[in-house]
Amino acid sequence: MKFCPNCGHEVKPTDNVCGNCGHRLTPSRPTAAQVPPEQIVEPSSQQVEPAPRRRAQQKAAKVKKQKPKQKPNKKSSGTFFKVFIGLCILALLGEGGYLLYEHFNDNSTQTVQSDNNASQSSSSANSSARHDNHDSDTTSSNAQTSNSSDSTSNSSDDWNSSKQAKFDDFFDNWADGMDQDYTKVNTDGTFKAGPAEYPAAFDKFDVDGEPVTIGMSKDGRGNKDYNVVAVYNHGNYEFHITYFFTFHNGKPVVLVDQTTNGDRIKAKVTDNQKLREGFARIAAGD
Repeated sequence: MKFCPNCGHEVKPTDNVCGNCGHRLTPSRPTAAQVPPEQIVEPSSQQVEPAPRRRAQQKAAKVKKQKPKQKPNKKSSGTFFKVFIGLCILALLGEGGYLLYEHFNDNSTQTVQSDNNASQSSSSANSSARHDNHDSDTTSSNAQTSNSSDSTSNSSDDWNSSKQAKFDDFFDNWADGMDQDYTKVNTDGTFKAGPAEYPAAFDKFDVDGEPVTIGMSKDGRGNKDYNVVAVYNHGNYEFHITYFFTFHNGKPVVLVDQTTNGDRIKAKVTDNQKLREGFARIAAGD
């Protein structure tokens, strides 16, 4: 039998609340005979502490494990910053002092060099004044010699009858090798090549698609773009090959024309390497 500790009313062993007064009852523990064997649990060798006490101990352990946060040492940070700023200022001052030293040193060196140059210039001027008469005579003599040399050099570089004779022999041999007959054009430039009549055709002359000025010249000099010293023509009205041996900007250039119709002469620089090399060699005096 079981009774309510509050009102003494009889209650069942399985009741949790008194049916008379409503008092909450503590359920009675079943005896070993009432508990099935498979539900019997061996008691632990360790005693279980009450929950409130265990929670208090766990909380105390956590507090011990937590290390206090170290506050940053503001004093150390400030000292390091001041030292860093001081080093930067010292570095800037050192660099500025070095630049000032270099500046004044350069100025001093330039001043000394200027004084030396002025002294040397003065000495040179005095020496030149003493030898003016002698130098004047020597310069005049050298100028005459130079003019004479230039005249000789220019005459040797110009196209002349001797070079023309050598070139005629060269061209004849080349034409024989090509098995072609060529006619040498008069040096006055009056000739016909295909449908064109010269020298009038020189006024409508193109080289590689560009209009140029061109005309006959005895020595390869002149105010034209191409100064012609020799012309050789092969063929007739309907088919012809005409070679113009010219000087362009002082250099030997061989042009070829095969125009048979149109208003302008369409010439170009020849692709024949043997003709180009032979003309250049003779023009150079070889």
